[in-house]
Amino acid sequence: MQIAVDPYECVEGKRWTRHSCRHLLASHAALLVTALIAGCGPTTDRLGIRGEVRLDGEPIDAGSISFNAIEAGATLAAGAMIREGEFEVPRLKGLPAGEYSVSITAPDRVGPKVPVSPGPGYPPIMVARERVPPSYNINSTHTIELSEESDNYFEFDIDSTK
Repeated sequence: MQIAVDPYECVEGKRWTRHSCRHLLASHAALLVTALIAGCGPTTDRLGIRGEVRLDGEPIDAGSISFNAIEAGATLAAGAMIREGEFEVPRLKGLPAGEYSVSITAPDRVGPKVPVSPGPGYPPIMVARERVPPSYNINSTHTIELSEESDNYFEFDIDSTK
């Protein structure tokens, strides 16, 4: 037994015309092209940042690093934890190309705590001693330049006596 099949018949006996088939094909093709174009290229202007931090030649076991925009009026900033001398700011949490100041901290987690005054009229509080000299944190003059053409990998070799 042979069953005649109408190539333009659709589900439930509905018929497609040549015009509706072409229209459907054209709309699917347009959708595919749109999806391909939208999927190409970067989705953000942010750049990932990674690198190493050493203190007196040894990787810093634990600390933090932050990057702040130098451009007047800019409020861009990003940061990461330093673990075993390495840090990474993923691209989605990174920064656009430009120049940024660098601040690095690494409290001494095993040494004795030192008193710090939080402000006039307040009693001192005990905090871990900072191992990184002020020239790399509160008085930092260190900068990095992020660019699309670079791998944005930075190494910081800190001398604790300076």
